[in-house]
Amino acid sequence: MGGIEKTTLAKITFDTMQHMYKVSCFVEGIQKKYSALSIICKVLNQLNFESKPKSLEEAQAMIKEVLMSKKFILILDDVKDKSQINDVVPMDVLWSNKGRMLIVTTQNWEVVKSYPTKIHKFDIGELDKDASLKLFTTYSCRDGDELPKELAEIGKEIVRSCNGLPLSLKVLGSFLGGQKRLRCCERISFDAMKVEEKNIFLDICCFFCNNVKWGGTMKETIIQIWTNKKSGVEEQDVSNVLDMLVHQSMIKIEKDRVVKVHDQLQDMGRKIVEEEKEYKDTRIWNANMVPMHGITTKLEDIILDYNMKDILRKFIMKGLHFCSLRFLTCNIDAKQSKDVFEILMLLVENANKLKFLLLRNNHYHHLYSSKVKLSSVMCNEEFWNVFEELTILSLIGFTFGKILPRTLFTTSTLMRLDLDGFIELNIVQIGFKNLKNLTNMRLLNNKTLNIISKEWTKLKSLKILDMSGCSNLTSLPNELAKLSSLIRLNLNGCSGLKNLPNEFANLSYLRKLDLRYCSSLTSLPNELTNLSSLESLDLSGCSR
Repeated sequence: MGGIEKTTLAKITFDTMQHMYKVSCFVEGIQKKYSALSIICKVLNQLNFESKPKSLEEAQAMIKEVLMSKKFILILDDVKDKSQINDVVPMDVLWSNKGRMLIVTTQNWEVVKSYPTKIHKFDIGELDKDASLKLFTTYSCRDGDELPKELAEIGKEIVRSCNGLPLSLKVLGSFLGGQKRLRCCERISFDAMKVEEKNIFLDICCFFCNNVKWGGTMKETIIQIWTNKKSGVEEQDVSNVLDMLVHQSMIKIEKDRVVKVHDQLQDMGRKIVEEEKEYKDTRIWNANMVPMHGITTKLEDIILDYNMKDILRKFIMKGLHFCSLRFLTCNIDAKQSKDVFEILMLLVENANKLKFLLLRNNHYHHLYSSKVKLSSVMCNEEFWNVFEELTILSLIGFTFGKILPRTLFTTSTLMRLDLDGFIELNIVQIGFKNLKNLTNMRLLNNKTLNIISKEWTKLKSLKILDMSGCSNLTSLPNELAKLSSLIRLNLNGCSGLKNLPNEFANLSYLRKLDLRYCSSLTSLPNELTNLSSLESLDLSGCSR
């Protein structure tokens, strides 16, 4: 049963017991859409594995080797299919010794009942009447132990209607918290929201929650997408809306700042988008959603891949202008890249409100990739001139036939820039000085980056810099210490890096420094002890 808080109980169990095991891993929200290979990759990632398997067989060998001689606890949450257990967990290793534990949460007992008697079943039932009322009261009357008189009878009726489901009790209780009377004629969990709360919630359900994007989306990313200083929407305004959604129990924000939403609430949000006139046709996340009559100019957000190219071409060619488009994710297959790029150009031709643009090579998996050349049109100045509000740009796993245009680096609204993979950074980095609002830059697994330009010191707003896997990077300039706003620096896997500048001690706001697998790094400057804000320093896999 959904909404019974199986995941919450599993998390509490994990947090309580993980210190007893050498290896511990919690994989949340698996559901049907995640393959065994994806699940194993998630486990290996939690265990700080640098390389990624190319096949299921390789992945199975890797996880077996990791677990072979260790005490471990592994929790697989919301499993839908037996293969998500059989193809992930090496059962011979699991049963071979004491001190190894597998916990599975599922809505379907058939998934696990055929396993040996060593498996113990624990059914989570609905809350009884008293426990339900106590939970509902806790969320609706945060400063009191019982419902106020004017809400007592209707509150008990709501509790009876929730049938002991904790999620429903929390959502409805949170809504009532601080309210003077019930709006019985409205759909409590959604209709009472303000306009901006509704739209952000729907965006999260359709594109940014844990059930859409593996691992979820950082709170800061959503803030960046919705910030619009031209319209007077500041970062704090968006943060306040997210905090309100948390208060209403519509979303969760985990300790690692990842935004999560329960699958029942996600289903509700998506159903609203698919069926209600106000939101219908505004968000498209798979090809099956494109109605028989095509798409309309109401379109705001879309995930585009090659399966949709023929459907979209048919209607886009009619001269529709998608001036409301805010969010565009484009998954590009090497064989279909020309066709998908053609559709992409037509979609963004008049998209001057576009906030988020993600172009991803489907076959880009760090070290094992097929190269896809970015369309030459995108290397022209004119292509980027249309984007007046672009906030987040991610180009993942592409090569370029030409030099990236300077226009791209004069986009003053840009707050996040991801250039992962094969991009010739030595060509483009001279333009970084113009990105005055850039707070987050990611340059993962770039083998062409071997030196950093002093121009980077102009990135005065930069808070997060991630250069993981840039193995040819040998040194960092002293001037990098002038990034006065930097709070997180990730150099994981920069195996060619030989030293850090003494001037790094001037990074007074730096909280996290990741130096894992910097195998050529033999010593650290004594001055690093002066980093007054430093909370985390990871040296795993370094030579000394």
